[in-house]
Amino acid sequence: MRSAGMVSINQTIRREIGTITTDSHYTVSATIGVRAKNAKNPSTFPGYTIRLVSGDTTLAQLTSNTPPGPANSVNTVGFSWDATSLPDGIQPGDPLTIEIIPGKANGLTPGYLDLNALRISVLGQDGR
Repeated sequence: MRSAGMVSINQTIRREIGTITTDSHYTVSATIGVRAKNAKNPSTFPGYTIRLVSGDTTLAQLTSNTPPGPANSVNTVGFSWDATSLPDGIQPGDPLTIEIIPGKANGLTPGYLDLNALRISVLGQDGR
C-alpha cells in the first residue's frame, strides 16, 4: 500500500545526519509499506536494514526479512541507540550517518522498499 509521501527505493541510501553527541539517546523510526499482490508494481517483500553508523562502525541497526505487516498495509518500525557508552574508536563529535538498505529480491538484485516518514530523534540525559 502506498501512502502520500511514500517513496520506493531499490538502492542503499546513506546520509550524514550530524555528529555523535555524548550521553544522548537516539531513536529512529520509519513507515514501511507492504505491497498487495495485485499492486501496480507487485513484488515479493525482500526485507531491509536501517542502521546508524559512524565511519565503518555500525552503532545500531534494525534488520528484517519479513514484512512488518500484512499485504496492502503501512507499518511503523524503529530502534534506538544509547550513546552513553561508545564503541572503541568512536568519540563524541564523530560523524553520524543513517543507512537505509533494501533487501535483495532474489539474493542478487536489490528489491523494493516503500518508505515514508523517516524520523530521527535525539534526547540528552536531561530529556531534551
